[in-house]
Amino acid sequence: PAATQAVRRLARETSTTPYTVLLSAYFVFLSRLSGQSDILVGTPTSGRLQRSMRDALGNFVNTVVVRGEVDEEATFRALLASSRTRVAEAMRAQELPFPWLVRELAPPRDTSRTPLFQAGFARDRLPFLND
Repeated sequence: PAATQAVRRLARETSTTPYTVLLSAYFVFLSRLSGQSDILVGTPTSGRLQRSMRDALGNFVNTVVVRGEVDEEATFRALLASSRTRVAEAMRAQELPFPWLVRELAPPRDTSRTPLFQAGFARDRLPFLND
């Protein structure tokens, strides 16, 4: 479809991935919905950074937090550039267990929500939208 092609083209033009394009759009959506510019989103990772783990059986999924700072005055491409860096940083830290991160940061706790983010983002690997 046309929307898929537009996402893939924008990803190529900005040297990023379709995942980052979609995540950045989600940051804009959440910013407009909440009226806040600093957005934290949790996203699952495979937890298989080491080549030896790629064929291992088991569930190694971990959650990382990605920050999006939406500036209404900036272009979407500027947000994409920032998101590309932030996603790369988060993925490099994917082996850091989320519970450990929460314990170390010790945010104020509220049982009505998760401690570091209130929105999640996940995308299946779809054959028509490969990264």
